[in-house]
Amino acid sequence: MTPPTPEAATTDHDAVGQLRATARVLRRMRLAAIVVGLVQFVLYQPPAGIEVPFSRPLAAALFVAALLAINAASYGLSRCCDPARLRLAALGETVADGLLALGVVWLFGFDPHSDLWALLIIPVLEAALRARLAGALAAWAALSVAYALRDAWAAATYPHVGFGIDGVTYVAGVIGIVAMTVGLLTRELHRRTAQQQQARSEAEQRAVELAEARRLLAHRAYHDTLTDLPKRSLLLQRLQHELAAWGPTAAIFLDLDGLKQVNDAHGHAAGDELLISLARRLEGAVRPDDLVARLGGDELTVLLPAPTSADEAGHVAGRLVRVIGEPVTLDAVGETVRVSASVGVALSGPGRERPEQVLAAADAAMYRAKRAGGDRWALAPAPGSAPSEADRGQEHPEHGEDAEGGAQQGGRRGGRQPGEQRQRETEGAARDHEAQHPQRAPELPRAQRWPARAIQRPAGQLGSQHDPHADGGALGDGGQRGR
Repeated sequence: MTPPTPEAATTDHDAVGQLRATARVLRRMRLAAIVVGLVQFVLYQPPAGIEVPFSRPLAAALFVAALLAINAASYGLSRCCDPARLRLAALGETVADGLLALGVVWLFGFDPHSDLWALLIIPVLEAALRARLAGALAAWAALSVAYALRDAWAAATYPHVGFGIDGVTYVAGVIGIVAMTVGLLTRELHRRTAQQQQARSEAEQRAVELAEARRLLAHRAYHDTLTDLPKRSLLLQRLQHELAAWGPTAAIFLDLDGLKQVNDAHGHAAGDELLISLARRLEGAVRPDDLVARLGGDELTVLLPAPTSADEAGHVAGRLVRVIGEPVTLDAVGETVRVSASVGVALSGPGRERPEQVLAAADAAMYRAKRAGGDRWALAPAPGSAPSEADRGQEHPEHGEDAEGGAQQGGRRGGRQPGEQRQRETEGAARDHEAQHPQRAPELPRAQRWPARAIQRPAGQLGSQHDPHADGGALGDGGQRGR
């Protein structure tokens, strides 16, 4: 069975609410009819020379019992949530009220001047409230015919009592006026109610769309437009949160060796596709609580939340070096390329209480790995200590190259010259100043990542979507995947 749509479910809910509200109004109307009917039974005086052919106390008791029974059935049936069943129950209540009113009127058929014909207005009002004008006119027609038959029967049964067409006309006319008036009013009320419900639904839909637009804008403001990874501002907020927790936090700084050669050889579209593939690969190589971010260009960062040991951080760094070194097939050019990564690892602690200090230490360790030939990782020494032989021995190649092979690979990548390093240090200082006064980024709890949404881009359009600035690439639609 096809599940109901949200629009259908909302419509059913509104219909159930309307049917229940109408049933409540009519139950109160029946209670009022009990009072009026009892007064009529008590105060009624038959015409002179005519005896009442039934026990009035018994008739009054049956009248009250019938109305209470209809009310009890209405209350029980109104607890149903199926609109079709509620409509069927409403029809049954209307018929029952009509038969009860007709029964009382026929019971007093010996008296053409009895005012109990006014009970016929109850089923007319009920039909008007439930079926609007059409229902009111149908009830009026049926009751008018029944009343005319009642007068014809009474004229034949009591020939000495004067029955005339004027009485039928009067009763039918009054009930007809009530039916037309209440039917038109309920139809207009239903139309306005429908308009209000439609306006409310449209307002709710616009509110949902506005909230989704705000969420998307907030997501785009703090996520890279090409890889959909968190930007620097969100990384700094998460790192600040982890530094406030108990235990050391580790930051892993990755610099891709060979991305420029891919861009030069195959174009920026291929480079963009490579970055996207490597971003997804890194997300799959870390734990759900870890955070993968892109600082810009070919620089990526992995944050390991507290508490993290040096051995654990080194194990993750080695795995990331191996993951980056695996070949990548580029659909944009139909070729397989391979790049490597120079990785630096830094743990927080005394002297590294601020996010920018941890990132700067990881960046410096990454330079050590790059100078050693790349395709390896290095651990930053403790703050305030000079790099010892043990520290220098913490540069770990991940693919078994010797020092000469590593140096050759670093030469192919192109090592950074002192002037370039000073320029990067100047840019890093500017970023650190920006990090000290960040805008308020959205909360990113440890146990929850931004919702996953795959980035789908035609290979032929990647080149036109490249952004040479820090963000890089085209605007993504989804959130960072949680693993």
